[in-house]
Amino acid sequence: MSLHEIDLAQKISDQVICVKGDRIAEFGDPEEIFTEATIRDLYEIDNGYYDPIFGSVELPKPEGEPEVLVLSSGKTGIPVYRKLQKAGIPFAAGILYPGESDYQLARLLASGIISEEPYEPISDETYQRTLEVMERCGKVINAGVKVGSMNQKDGGTASDCGGEGCWFLFNHHGGFPRS
Repeated sequence: MSLHEIDLAQKISDQVICVKGDRIAEFGDPEEIFTEATIRDLYEIDNGYYDPIFGSVELPKPEGEPEVLVLSSGKTGIPVYRKLQKAGIPFAAGILYPGESDYQLARLLASGIISEEPYEPISDETYQRTLEVMERCGKVINAGVKVGSMNQKDGGTASDCGGEGCWFLFNHHGGFPRS
């Protein structure tokens, strides 16, 4: 079978042959082939990223200091990250745990990530750092943080902002304000 959709090839193939120009560039199991380095080389990607977790090619992150902090969890940040990226608005993302889906995409698109150790409650230091980023950005998008026993402090960030010019945008379906 011949496929040009790398995400589909990754899911259904037992073996993959990658052709570049008139030669075989790679051959092997999908897990060996579909790495960021291999796909970047194969497609000559120099202004974006290949994410092997999602099987997607992502455009470069916006340059600059974060203008907005996105609070998210459980995939709620992904559409917001992509909208901000398309609009060219640099953003920070938090409080995320490495390994979760929002973290995976934020590492490619966000100007900064506030994270905590996996399976650990949010520490006072991480919470304080979040408040500092929130204050610097002045704008916060709550993309639908799901609060549980390990991230209870995430639920408190909304009440702790309160600073002058701090915006909370709970409906992320419209446009995003610029500074």
